[in-house]
Amino acid sequence: RLPSSNAPGAFHCTYLGKIGLGARETRTLVTGLHRGVFDDAMQVFYAACLAEVRPGPEWIHDIAMIDYDYLSDGGKGWFSDIDTLAARIKPADRGKVLLALHGWYGYVGRYGFNYRARSLDQTWLAFANARAPEVQALAKRPDPGFKWGVGWHARTLDNMYPVEMSWTDMRRRIRYAKSRGFRVALYYADGLVACDGLADIFEPSKVLRWGGWSGPDTKGKSYAQNPLHPDVYGFYKTYMQALLGEVGKEVDGFIWDETFQVLGGDLGTAAVPGYADRAMMHLVRDVASEVAAAGPQLAFFTSDDLRPFKTDRQIPTALAAHGTYQDSSSLPDYWPYGLFPNFRNTLWSCNWYDITGFAFTRYAVETFDTPVAVSDGYGDNIRFADRDPKALQQFFDLFEQRKQRRMRIHWVEENNTYRGKPLRTKKDLMPA
Repeated sequence: RLPSSNAPGAFHCTYLGKIGLGARETRTLVTGLHRGVFDDAMQVFYAACLAEVRPGPEWIHDIAMIDYDYLSDGGKGWFSDIDTLAARIKPADRGKVLLALHGWYGYVGRYGFNYRARSLDQTWLAFANARAPEVQALAKRPDPGFKWGVGWHARTLDNMYPVEMSWTDMRRRIRYAKSRGFRVALYYADGLVACDGLADIFEPSKVLRWGGWSGPDTKGKSYAQNPLHPDVYGFYKTYMQALLGEVGKEVDGFIWDETFQVLGGDLGTAAVPGYADRAMMHLVRDVASEVAAAGPQLAFFTSDDLRPFKTDRQIPTALAAHGTYQDSSSLPDYWPYGLFPNFRNTLWSCNWYDITGFAFTRYAVETFDTPVAVSDGYGDNIRFADRDPKALQQFFDLFEQRKQRRMRIHWVEENNTYRGKPLRTKKDLMPA
């Protein structure tokens, strides 16, 4: 309650009885006075409440195309797609394209990082579990498509095998893109997911809840880890430090995928109690700080997938990062919910069904100024060089339109429009 005349103000906090307050806590309350439009109020908010979080670098506002490559075509798709992009995009425009290198690690939850030794493996197998029966069984028949939700095509799994990788190879991949003028982001982690098949890192006290991503980069049952556990918190900070030491001068940013696994209201466990949602926000802030300290032009993206459902409890971790590159397949219903936590940065999404779900990409570009989203290695999973020329051309035509503008986030108007354009839903845009 704000103070008024002689009446004092008040601030009220509720702590759950079974958790309590714990250690002493200090909070700072700020009243910001300003003249001007609502955007000025947001600047006061950032300066007062998020002073320790650096905004994203300016170049993120210029990105007009983003590409997620999930180790496509046995690792060869990265090079093939770059060749196609370089043949179609002028050198002066390639700095407006960011390529995300995904699936490069061995297993989710380990990422080739030895936490005890504080060192990265120098060689490893990516997609190490690709041929396992439980992974091959993930394919749905008939093949999934964007109408039914994200899933595995049988043809993708049939042709998926382990790939030998090394940091020498990783630098070669990064430099292949950078030497042609493109920006590169490295996939950092899949939320807090790990899997119990990794006996050397599995510890029951780390489990927050069971379930999560399963694929060629998991082994056994997947689970979300508890960010309150000191070894979980410590792993993600020191793992980022190791990545920065290895390729921090080579890449433009890092992507923390599926940061939505810890929900608002989540508590810890009997083994490690506390407020897990707060711990996740603090962890994102601290990892982002490591990236910011390594270089002012480095960006750190989270993936919140804030959703339009009344029961949803997802937390806006992007407030503590430098922007969002979310895994929402560019579904139109998601965009308005990500505007506030990314207001001074950018709000992007991959689209694994970038061909069959192109209508979603077009809507996002034309309404929200998002980058054109392309992908390979999952979903539609067709190399650029193998796409129908007309299907491929629509991406470059849309890129030509989008590259003329920078992404600056605005507000949804009361008449349910954004920048004068009506907000649409998945149902509105789904082809008959």
